Amino acid sequence: MTDSDCRCPTVLLVVVDAPMRALAAAAAAPIARVIEVSSAEQALAELDKGLPDLILIDPCMPGMDGLELCRRLRANDSTCDLPVLMLIEKSGEQALDRAYQAGVTDFVDTPVAVETLRQRVRYLLRAAAALRELRDGHTSLATAQRLAYRDTLTGLPNRRLFADRLERALEDARQTQRRVAVLHLDIDRFKTIKEGFGNDFGNQLLQQAAERLASCLRVDDTLARGADEADPTLSRLAGDEFMVVLSGLGDGSDPGQIAGRLLETLARPFRVDQAELLATGSIGVAIFPDDGECCDRLIERAGTALAHAKAQGGNCHLFYSDRMNSGAASRLELASRLRKALAEQAFELTYQPICNTASGRVASVEALLRWDDPTHGPVSRSRFVQVAEQTGLILPLGELVIERACKQWRHWLDAGVGRVVIAIDLSARQFRHAGFVDRVRSIVDKHGVDPRFLRFEITDGVLMRSTPGTVANTEALRTMGIGLSVDDFGIGYSSLRYLRRFPADVLKIDRSFLEGVPENQENCSLVSAIIAMAHKLRLGVVAEGIENEAQLRFVGALDCESVQGPLLGKAMLADEIEPLLRSKLEFSSGSSVVPFRRRAAS
Repeated sequence: MTDSDCRCPTVLLVVVDAPMRALAAAAAAPIARVIEVSSAEQALAELDKGLPDLILIDPCMPGMDGLELCRRLRANDSTCDLPVLMLIEKSGEQALDRAYQAGVTDFVDTPVAVETLRQRVRYLLRAAAALRELRDGHTSLATAQRLAYRDTLTGLPNRRLFADRLERALEDARQTQRRVAVLHLDIDRFKTIKEGFGNDFGNQLLQQAAERLASCLRVDDTLARGADEADPTLSRLAGDEFMVVLSGLGDGSDPGQIAGRLLETLARPFRVDQAELLATGSIGVAIFPDDGECCDRLIERAGTALAHAKAQGGNCHLFYSDRMNSGAASRLELASRLRKALAEQAFELTYQPICNTASGRVASVEALLRWDDPTHGPVSRSRFVQVAEQTGLILPLGELVIERACKQWRHWLDAGVGRVVIAIDLSARQFRHAGFVDRVRSIVDKHGVDPRFLRFEITDGVLMRSTPGTVANTEALRTMGIGLSVDDFGIGYSSLRYLRRFPADVLKIDRSFLEGVPENQENCSLVSAIIAMAHKLRLGVVAEGIENEAQLRFVGALDCESVQGPLLGKAMLADEIEPLLRSKLEFSSGSSVVPFRRRAAS
């Protein structure tokens, strides 16, 4: 079917949330007639009037939910073949497994872009039309199978064909007493890349990645390929997720070598739209029969291993182990304790000094949250922040930090300490939030804070997210007078193009680059280059993680303005750091200097 066919297809939207329903309608309207309802019961009533060509379902609905609606459709002879597209928040394999067990044809992650949803709707409508024409004798079986079982972007087998091939591989393995490996792969920080460069860029990257992965798999990597010997057992599930089945493995076979080879081929630079980009991948591996004896269990455990590989920083592969499930249970338990601690305000705010390299005086402080659980003791900041990011608690947690930092700024001013520059870490989720700037303005006004003495620190990954929300928030913060700093520079998707465009005042060099300096010549060269680049862009520079005098002298010789780390002082409570501020604060209460603005042009 083409968009110009005389018969206009019909899409039934069953979505509770009005904004999401409007977005879905906007996506489908150019290619189909749209019927909108907000409950499963209303959907069943519409189906009695006539069958649509496609139904799009929200799984979370009051009364009958989307999964139960899908089960009823599959149990009815008249609707058993109706294509069902489900909106699913990307939260792991379990949600997807439940959806497919209920009979969902395909899914799309939320939040979703209009064009992404439109392409998915267009594809399913074409597949449904091809199957209708097959029944009517107007199209070939090969064409219908290609639309039903192939990913349109890459040409690889889709999730449905992957599941079929995995099941056949397991059947063969049970008879031959051999092993099967399931590899779950995705591209590290792909969402950041797509948000930074756009959907078309992301799609071209996926196509190139698919070609590399397919060419990297050799004939001897799998002995049971299925019906088509020329077709590798590589599939694309959705987004940047790929699956590989390695079947017929003997005791001496090592899936880890193949996983390593796949990661090596992804690590080579990609060229898309005249731009060169480095992108890495992560892989989780599950083995039949050790890790499971059915498709669902193997897919779930490969996904668990993948999540752990990404948690370790990506660009690696991990085999599933039982310890991973205990780790997942531990994270759930930590999330529950975190919610309780947030409700009880059971956190302390500490302040780490950032010193002027030449004078040694305190130029500013970084506000860092500390959590001492009364039952379990101190909790690593990196650990509870990561859980907060995963559960959405980072928004109220981040607001707590801003509120307390502003309150402390006012206290120090009233106590005669002076106007202290306070740096505050922001998560990408906070920075993009629609109500973020209004809330910051409210807190600043409430405590009478001079916003010029606040500096928000974001990671360089946010530079890639040139969304309307990011741009608007950046401009609003700058208008208020709040400074902006790029934190952990160099370890993410650092891009000079975005750095030049982003109105930052300070660049913070990640502590990993200071390891072994000045003996480590490679790190010395990197630090020197970053500082020189920052100065050309008229940015101030902070070197993090300074542990010894040799590192301090090295960055000082490069005209790095500020330093931070154990040598200069640990993170302290407000009353602990106050004497240090009184005696060594570089910017007095009467100073008109705002220390983190862009350097003057030389």
